[in-house]
Amino acid sequence: MSMINIATATKTTIAKPSQIFKLWADVEHWPVWDDSIEWVKLSGQFATGGKTKLKPKGGPAVKSVLASVEVDKSFVDVSSLPGAKLTFNHTISVTGAKTTVTHQVTMSGLMAVFWAKVMGANLRSGLQPALNKLVNLAEGNE
Repeated sequence: MSMINIATATKTTIAKPSQIFKLWADVEHWPVWDDSIEWVKLSGQFATGGKTKLKPKGGPAVKSVLASVEVDKSFVDVSSLPGAKLTFNHTISVTGAKTTVTHQVTMSGLMAVFWAKVMGANLRSGLQPALNKLVNLAEGNE
């Protein structure tokens, strides 16, 4: 089973990892920085095993699981589609006074090629603008 990289967005900032992570953990406010999301609900804690339900603009609501959460470092959420898994990997790395934030979207499974064609363009077009807006919020610029 192969994995398809749909898109990767990266942004370097002066914001501290805790400022980025605070925005990530505030799931119900993701639409503030990600224009492709209509609403999101979190079931339980923003921790490994937590569950979300997300309604993208123009699409059906999708359930996902927080497969991994490391405070101030990363989180991974995975949504199941028929025959495929859609994975969003969010990471923070620090070099000196700079923080680099990366969001990566991948697809895996027997139907990954199909779903990548159906959803890929929208995911690609929205990833960097959403990350830019997240960083601006963390820096207090929005």
